[in-house]
Amino acid sequence: MTEEQVRQRAGTMLSELMKLDALATSDAQRRSFKEARKYLGSASKSGLLPEIQIGSYWLAVVSDQVRVVQEGRLKGELRAARRAGAGKDSA
Repeated sequence: MTEEQVRQRAGTMLSELMKLDALATSDAQRRSFKEARKYLGSASKSGLLPEIQIGSYWLAVVSDQVRVVQEGRLKGELRAARRAGAGKDSA
């Protein structure tokens, strides 16, 4: 990748990261988010490949952490809906 391609890709990845910002709920997620932002921001300015590689790793970590939390919430909501439905059936 050229320096310009690294800068453009890092900018795109920063945009993806910012979409996850509101979904980061735990301290661990916020730390991972901060690391991703640091490296991707650096890559978008410097165009250095190692910076975007590390930033890409942290973006994947944040994405995975958010996905796990979201799946857990969905499963919890599904269980609650099933309990509510079972309660109505037995009444």
